Amino acid sequence: MSPSLTLTTDSSILLLSFSNNFGEIFEQYTNISIIAIDGYQNLLTGFTYTQLPTIDDYNLALDFSQAIATKPLLTLDLQLPPQCIFNTSNNLKLTTQVVSITLEDQYALSASTKQMISDAKATTEEMNSASSSAFMANNMIPSGASFAFRCLVSMDTIRFLRFFLIDYPPNVLAMFETKLPTSEILPKVLLDEDERDGSLPDIFTTYEVSIYIFNNCGNEVIQLFAYIAVGVIVILLMNCFFKRLESKPAKILLILLRMIFVWNFCMSNVLSSFMTFSLYTFLAIRFPVSTTLMGKFNLFFSFFMGILICAFLIIVFSTIKKLRPFIVHEVFFFIF
Repeated sequence: MSPSLTLTTDSSILLLSFSNNFGEIFEQYTNISIIAIDGYQNLLTGFTYTQLPTIDDYNLALDFSQAIATKPLLTLDLQLPPQCIFNTSNNLKLTTQVVSITLEDQYALSASTKQMISDAKATTEEMNSASSSAFMANNMIPSGASFAFRCLVSMDTIRFLRFFLIDYPPNVLAMFETKLPTSEILPKVLLDEDERDGSLPDIFTTYEVSIYIFNNCGNEVIQLFAYIAVGVIVILLMNCFFKRLESKPAKILLILLRMIFVWNFCMSNVLSSFMTFSLYTFLAIRFPVSTTLMGKFNLFFSFFMGILICAFLIIVFSTIKKLRPFIVHEVFFFIF
């Protein structure tokens, strides 16, 4: 059994992982570790371990005294006593007690700068929430181009920059760490990832992108089909019962449902999520999973998503082609 060190979204925090409940033993020896960083002396003013609820995982928080920009190698010597490593009667023993990892660039930040970054992150989350709420409200009324819609798409486009391997400053990383709020009407289902299906490159796992495409966008696709189903039901009700209804409130309700679900609500959600769906589909096809039964299901779902994306593009271009003569005529009439 060998421990491992991995990076987290915070460049000053590393994740130390054990297995087989060895974390319970290590808890007694967290104060005797030795950390060395190549090329730097007295770079650390201290470090602390925080045991996570998973027992075998620890957050290793590093306190830097200066900025680093050369991606040095950090070596962690756990300094465990011999009985934890060589005792053959103990099933919980380590094959090594020295692990290393290449650090990301680290900025030396003052307390005021850290507070400013924290405030920027909170402000970004509030803006995301406000734009999402405005977008949801816009879906409830028939309208043309929407400022809230454009804002939401623009923010999502900017957030795609987080997947580029660029050393962004901390305030930009804080913005990337925020999440856009979602409007989950149906219960969300997440599939348990199997290690045999592999993993995505680190930049994607850092931002919690799953190797399974269903975890990334499956629930949103199911919701879109639910909106379509509601729209179809509303159309059928309108065709069958609207003229025979005598209740004015019932007629108003049907009109409101048609106004929302046929097809304003569905189309707005498709357009706002189209780039995200395309990214996750590309990743699933670029890094296919097919080892386990769940992996094969996600591989099938990725091709299904690819077909949906192509079909949507064909429908959009076909609609534009049909509308173009009318638009040109209206523009020509308006000018002359």
